[in-house]
Amino acid sequence: MADDLTSAVFRALYKNYRLITVGGNYIVVPVNTLVLTGDSLGAIARQISEIESPMELTELMLWEDALPQRRK
Repeated sequence: MADDLTSAVFRALYKNYRLITVGGNYIVVPVNTLVLTGDSLGAIARQISEIESPMELTELMLWEDALPQRRK
């Protein structure tokens, strides 16, 4: 309950910032700032790649692996 009050006060005082909570940690970023999250760096790298060069629907349908396989 106190944590909810603290978060509400923070958001009221700092309207130009976005408060994100992950587990017991707080992340504060300016409003309209892109935040990428993932359970691995590979997942975040994939998000960055998609932003920089969006895939076509046909390419997404063929995607089987999270990351391309290394050539042997």
